[in-house]
Amino acid sequence: MPLVMKLVSSAPKMQLADFNPPWIPFLQRLITILETAETPLTTPRYQQLLGAVLESYRDNYVGQKPAAQIPGLHSGTYVCRFPVDERTRYYLHKETERHGVQCSHATDRSGPLETLVVTRPREMENAEYELKQKKATEMFQSFDQTKLSLLLGEDSPPLRRDCGSGR
Repeated sequence: MPLVMKLVSSAPKMQLADFNPPWIPFLQRLITILETAETPLTTPRYQQLLGAVLESYRDNYVGQKPAAQIPGLHSGTYVCRFPVDERTRYYLHKETERHGVQCSHATDRSGPLETLVVTRPREMENAEYELKQKKATEMFQSFDQTKLSLLLGEDSPPLRRDCGSGR
C-alpha cells in the first residue's frame, strides 16, 4: 500500500499532539513540494491525504461544540460569584477539592470586596472549544486559500465551516 494511502487510513486515529507539530506544518510544506514537482494540486491521492488529516483535526482536535444546556440543570448561569470573607473562601476552596466537585474556583481581587468565582464545567468546555475554534481558524488562514481550496476539492466548504474559518 502506498505511503499516502497508509497515512489516509491512519488519519482518523490521530491524537491531539499529532497535529501541530508535525502534521499541520507538513501539510503546509506539502503544497510547496507538489508545486515544485509540478504535481497538480487536484491529484486525488494528495486531496485525500489533506482532507483526511484536516477531517481528523476537526474531529479529534476541535471536536464537537458543547451542548447548549446541561440536562437537569435549571440555572442558565455557569459562572457564579460569591462575595465572601477570606476564611469562607478558603473553606469553600478546600471543600470543593475534597469532594471532587467538577468546577474551577478562583478569587477575584479586582473590586473592593474579594469575590469567590466558581466556574462550572460547561463554561470551561465552552471556553476550551472557543479557543480550539480560534486556533483552527488561524491554522486554516495560514494556508494559501486558493491552493487549499484546490487540495480540499468538494470538502473545502464543510471543513472550513467546521474548523472555524468559514465564520
